[in-house]
Amino acid sequence: MASVNQRSQGTLLTTVVIFAILFVTATVFAIYYGTRASKAEKDLADEREKIQPEIVQSVNDPSLTDLRAARDSGKIPGVVAASRGGSAGGTPLINVALAQRDQLAQAIGGSSAASFAVAREQAQAAIESAKSTKTYSGDSLAGAVTAMANQINTLNDQLAQSASKLANEQAAHKAAIDTNAAELSAMRKEVADVRAQADKSMAAANSASNDARQTVQTVEQARADERAKVQAAMDQQSATVAGLNSKFENAQKVADGLQNRLDKYRVNPGDATLVQTDGQIVSIPGNGMVYINLGSGKQVVPGLTFEVYDQGIGMPRKTEVDETGDPVLPKGKAAIEVVRVGGSSSEARIIRQDTGTILAQGDLIANLVYDQNTKYNFVVYGKFDLDQNEKPTQTDAEVIKRLITQWGGKVSNDVSVSTDFVVLGSEPELPQFSREELQDVLNVAKLDAAQREVDAYQDVVQKARELGVPVLNQNRFLYFIGYYNLATR
Repeated sequence: MASVNQRSQGTLLTTVVIFAILFVTATVFAIYYGTRASKAEKDLADEREKIQPEIVQSVNDPSLTDLRAARDSGKIPGVVAASRGGSAGGTPLINVALAQRDQLAQAIGGSSAASFAVAREQAQAAIESAKSTKTYSGDSLAGAVTAMANQINTLNDQLAQSASKLANEQAAHKAAIDTNAAELSAMRKEVADVRAQADKSMAAANSASNDARQTVQTVEQARADERAKVQAAMDQQSATVAGLNSKFENAQKVADGLQNRLDKYRVNPGDATLVQTDGQIVSIPGNGMVYINLGSGKQVVPGLTFEVYDQGIGMPRKTEVDETGDPVLPKGKAAIEVVRVGGSSSEARIIRQDTGTILAQGDLIANLVYDQNTKYNFVVYGKFDLDQNEKPTQTDAEVIKRLITQWGGKVSNDVSVSTDFVVLGSEPELPQFSREELQDVLNVAKLDAAQREVDAYQDVVQKARELGVPVLNQNRFLYFIGYYNLATR
């Protein structure tokens, strides 16, 4: 018995000790966690004081209002609406925002598994694609989609119009096919009839074919012979052309040589007058009269005039110019007119003498037209103004021609290689008409006639230049023949 009681006491004592240890441990833990709980409550209170103003501000944010409206609309899959009044329950707003984001990403990406980042990249790619087509220049996905949709609608309209035109053309094509089919059917029937008739004629045709083949061979041989003849003629013609070209080149060289030789005997257009005199003064009896060493044997006639040049200076060789660059007319110191012709000399009167000059025995005389050995060829073209009244006439041109023929020259109508001088009158001018005046057909006719005169005048000048013929205007010609003073009387 004593041993049983002793074991019971030991067990009780052990239990008491264990309980005491557990109690002390529990007390320590209670104190520790109680202290931590108090600190946590204090931290929570402090944090509430910090974030409570932000929460109050966020509650009134319009974005949260939009989220609540979206949550309660029932249009977002997986989102539960709040209880009546929206004061409690329902999906948290943050989850609503995430659901909206996922829905938007799905709408952009086209897949329920599309992430927001992928959707954003796709949206930016769509905007850049719209910009690359020049249909949109903003940064809005909606704007880009709208612009591209508008472009697609426009293309659809164009496609519809094209489809309508295609349908019309197909209908017309079908009608043409039906017509062609009918014509083809009729043609086939006609071909069948012709074929039947051809079969009847085939035997005769085969017989005739042999004869025709022989005839064709004969014709081909004849054509080959003819081609050979034509080729031979062409070769001969080519040789003839080559010979003519060679002759033409030689003739051109001869013509150039003759032209060069002819230029030696012509007056140089750059010189002022002839390179040689026609005669000289041999006596000065006075009373305005002189005697020259040219008589009837030298083809001198009354009325012939000469320009007088000082024997010490000689004939002018070059045309001088004044301060303004205009040419100085190459005149001598006096002009004389033959009044009486003798056998070896002639009497002439002085019709002009420059102030301060003295005529002397041996002074030189010259006339462009007159030459005791040669008859110069002249072309006189245009209207002249001999009396200097600024009204050129064709009558004065006839006076010039008469003087030339009277003094031994020849007058031609056209400029040619045999022409020695071209004497030009006043250059024609085009009349000036207003637009209203040109409504009158008479004015138009006058303008056309004047234009033809200008063109003809320029043609004469151009041909003279091409042939190297000296061209003289009215005053230069009159000074060259000593007739300038008489012409103005």
